[in-house]
Amino acid sequence: MRLTPTRTDPRPGATGTATAERPDDPRMRVEDLRTYFFTEEGVVKAVDGVSLEVHAGETIGVIGESGCGKSIMAQSLMRLVRTPGEIVDGRVLLSPRDGARVDLLAVEPDSPVLRRTRGAEVAMVFQEPMTSFSPVHTVGRQIVEAIRVHEDVSKDEATERVVDLLTRVGISNPRQRFGEYPHQMSGGMRQRAMIAMALACSPSLIVADEPTTALDVTIQAQILELLDSLQAERGTAMILISHNMGVIAEHADRLYVMYLGRVVESGTTEQVFADPRHPYTRKLLAAVPRTDRRVERLETIEGSVPTPIGLGRRCGFASRCTVAIEGRCDTVVPGLDEVEPGHHVRCFQVSDAEEPDHAWSDV
Repeated sequence: MRLTPTRTDPRPGATGTATAERPDDPRMRVEDLRTYFFTEEGVVKAVDGVSLEVHAGETIGVIGESGCGKSIMAQSLMRLVRTPGEIVDGRVLLSPRDGARVDLLAVEPDSPVLRRTRGAEVAMVFQEPMTSFSPVHTVGRQIVEAIRVHEDVSKDEATERVVDLLTRVGISNPRQRFGEYPHQMSGGMRQRAMIAMALACSPSLIVADEPTTALDVTIQAQILELLDSLQAERGTAMILISHNMGVIAEHADRLYVMYLGRVVESGTTEQVFADPRHPYTRKLLAAVPRTDRRVERLETIEGSVPTPIGLGRRCGFASRCTVAIEGRCDTVVPGLDEVEPGHHVRCFQVSDAEEPDHAWSDV
């Protein structure tokens, strides 16, 4: 069966009705987000009860192996999941710079609120830049249109702003590139153009899914420095999804580790890197090459991420975990428990907390 979204939180604004933003409100709060894919083989729980928050001027990092649900989670925030995927539960509470807080999952898909939000308040940087550009329009024209949809500016003013943005993201001959089509650019140049489009309307939140994957180290540093400066100037929040632990360690204030659609550990970047508590997090960090010590062989995580279909009530990492507790880890879903202030872990090795029955479903 499919779940029916329930929104019974008694806090102001928790029902999806717009309310005034409080000073301590996060820019975005995600609560119990669940995105499932209903396939012929069964129900794939791509995102299974994820909760996180990001504040103005803050960068949160999201890490995990391919297939753990990071990208689907990011797409769910802006209602971009396509059939057979479906957001079956949860809330995405956005607090714009100017205006009232709103639950993006409670508004209609074609509502003016959602149209205003995409691009102007929340910008997405996708892993594959070709998904962001139309192949039949020039890159410059597309970024100009993105600006003019949300702001009352002339075409000439928008054009000058785009040329400046293309320069800032490291594209040489920006006026020439302005008139080129996406296929005329290299992969790295398209990536930079996509980041320029994301920054075009100075959003209050950027969701960046592997934003520097196709870029060399020098351009990576340039792009990340640009994003940092935008945060300093405008208090922009950022959700940074990356496999690059160096990038995460340097730029993320807090960190969420995902595995099989769930957050298995979260905390400040210092807490998670210095004292990882979940076996998966420890294995993940141990597999990263380090310059401060010599090792003969890097750690590996045995096996692969299982397909999230019909796994039953159990810890998702149990089949790959070397310290799994037989009769417990394979029969009960561990709860995400606070093991020290701000540091949460989902593992029976560090906590006896269990996922409550109402938060788990066998669809």
